[in-house]
Amino acid sequence: LDAMTKIDTLKKMVRRVEKGHVKVGPGLLESLLSDAINATEEAISEIEKNELSRLNSVASIVGTEFDQWNAIQAVINSSTSKCVLLTAFTHPNFADEAAARINDSLPEGCDLLLLSGEPDRIHETSFAERTKEYEKALVKNGVSGSVRVENTRRASHAKFVISDSGMVWIGSCNMLSAAPGSWVLETGVLIDDATVCKSIISHVLNDKWLNPSD
Repeated sequence: LDAMTKIDTLKKMVRRVEKGHVKVGPGLLESLLSDAINATEEAISEIEKNELSRLNSVASIVGTEFDQWNAIQAVINSSTSKCVLLTAFTHPNFADEAAARINDSLPEGCDLLLLSGEPDRIHETSFAERTKEYEKALVKNGVSGSVRVENTRRASHAKFVISDSGMVWIGSCNMLSAAPGSWVLETGVLIDDATVCKSIISHVLNDKWLNPSD
């Protein structure tokens, strides 16, 4: 962070000088450049000496449901045989959008388990029935039999998509109930790291989030 801050300060000062917004001597720019280089070299050295494990790849996703779905599709498309998508809610009226996204990204021969995680909410006595209605809506919109929709065993407000290749998206968007074209700002992270995926799956299984059949 220190290195990136110094690099950013240098870039902004150079840009201001180039545009004629400020006048500074060469000594200041040389000093800022030197600070940026030294901080960067120190950061690289610290990273090389650090023995803590690091993620293979991680990217932050900030944007609407459209942006989150793009990241989610990347996870689904990375599957070799199985993928799991967990969301808090489903909305049959928006199943056409999810169906299109799934059909575009799910590799042939792969199974996708869609989980709805809020079956125990107060005044939601028809929750399980609505989940099945959502599955029917997906089929009506052309989703194949390799996609199954179930409720979780325990109530969960989590949202993630995990593929068996070791890629995962975790975020705030309820992807199976998000309205297409929504301007609601959502956040998420797209991680490509098998160790993280295994940890999440182990937590879900050990905490008995799912029905045994799932």
